[in-house]
Amino acid sequence: MAMSKKKVAVTVALTVGLTYTATAPSVTYATSLQSLQNQTASQQSLSGQVSAQKKALQAQLDQMIQQQLKLTGQISDAQAQINTTNDQISTLKNDIQVLQKRIDARKKLLDTRLVSIYKNGGSVDVIDFLLGSKSFGDFIDRATTLNMITTQDQKIINDQKNDQNAVAVKKQSVEKKQAANVAKLADLQKNLGKVNALQAQKKIAVSALNDKQANISQTLTELAGAASNLKNAKPVAAAASSSPAATPVSHQSSTSNANSGNSGSSSSFTLSSSVSSGGIAGILNYGNQFIGRSSYAWGVESPSTGRFDCSGFVQAAFAANGISLGRTTGAQVNEGTRVSYSSARPGDLVFFDTDGVNGHVGIYLGGGRFIGSQSSTGVAVVSMSNPYWSAHFSGVVVRILN
Repeated sequence: MAMSKKKVAVTVALTVGLTYTATAPSVTYATSLQSLQNQTASQQSLSGQVSAQKKALQAQLDQMIQQQLKLTGQISDAQAQINTTNDQISTLKNDIQVLQKRIDARKKLLDTRLVSIYKNGGSVDVIDFLLGSKSFGDFIDRATTLNMITTQDQKIINDQKNDQNAVAVKKQSVEKKQAANVAKLADLQKNLGKVNALQAQKKIAVSALNDKQANISQTLTELAGAASNLKNAKPVAAAASSSPAATPVSHQSSTSNANSGNSGSSSSFTLSSSVSSGGIAGILNYGNQFIGRSSYAWGVESPSTGRFDCSGFVQAAFAANGISLGRTTGAQVNEGTRVSYSSARPGDLVFFDTDGVNGHVGIYLGGGRFIGSQSSTGVAVVSMSNPYWSAHFSGVVVRILN
């Protein structure tokens, strides 16, 4: 199922707004604040790396633009050369037509010469020999062999050969040049296609980095809010530590805070002594050990490897604190007692319509957050006000802890 990209390990989300006896809240405060600071430093470092990657990609894109401009100019020049050569070929065709007319005229003169030889008493054998030539060149060779070529004939033959050679050389030169021009144009267009394709890939990479940068910025904002909440909650915990009471002080849930989804809100509630010894506090501690060190695996519940699906994590977290739940979201949605979201308190199960109705489940932490195993992050704390989760929240809240 699709999950949020956030990965904020807010390790104190369940303790904010709770009032405990002197069971070392200051240790939880210091440890949790240090964890938030470490995560903030890590995200800031990651943000710097992403910025550097974006800068490098932008430099590459700038170079590609210059390559595109250069290749486009070269393609234009190559096309112009092809057009020029086409004009030369057209002129050559006209020249060839002129030469061909001269060749035909000379051949006619030589034919007349052949007739003259015959009329002047040339033998039948000689005539047959000449007429048996397979080509004009062969005819010339046979006539030469018979010593029947006059000076005038020789001039005609030489002019004929010169024109034929000129046509052949000219044609070969132009055709070779045109072939080179066409091949050059094809190479330039191929290179431009490669640059365009690479540019498209770089743009996709830049877009992905922009999304990553936005997620990091949102994560840093949430970490700052969590740290602020924790600092504000410290005096309450400290005051409670001086209380001689042996059990937690009871408070009523704040409806407005539970509904707000604001990262700065808190939720107070009544905990029985049995629950405070394990229950929500135990579930919090159990979940914290997997934040940043787990992965999502559908149909899996494996604490030893840190691999869970959503309902597997919920079952494992409650089982670690002596509370038995069904294995699937379909079973867990029918556990306990349903309450409204406005009455939700830490330890309640919240359900989302991601992979079917009530297909995803998490453990509500108060302050508009829940912890669960998400496909993109593994075990992580997520804001209920996140656009994705807000849009998919089914409204179903199930209370397990009394």
